[in-house]
Amino acid sequence: MGSWDPTCQGIVQSNPTMEAVFIADVEGNLYGTSDRAKWAPSQEEAKNIATTLTNERADPALVVQGEKFMFIRRNDNTIIGKKADKAIVGIATSKIVIVARVDEGKVKNSGNALVALGTLHNHYENSGY
Repeated sequence: MGSWDPTCQGIVQSNPTMEAVFIADVEGNLYGTSDRAKWAPSQEEAKNIATTLTNERADPALVVQGEKFMFIRRNDNTIIGKKADKAIVGIATSKIVIVARVDEGKVKNSGNALVALGTLHNHYENSGY
């Protein structure tokens, strides 16, 4: 269990639109996940996600767990990617990325997930992350 697992678990419990959340540094080192059985990305996958989040010239798609999500929204350090009835929401600081998988059937609520991640983002950014 990572030291940030309780933070990830708490955000999923308080936002029922999210299925799973992870936090990693921009090099892909996993700090925490809400459910390691459902989603514990490899360092390579987490780094690819971080690179996509922090590089505006990156491909307008994100591969997560072998599935390609096309961006439906991208602003500065945030993305919402969609594939059929699934979504990925991510936000980055200069040091970490926070990424959530949105439950199937709740993709219309991706904005709510982004707001929740934004609150966590602000907390960590103000704490030096």
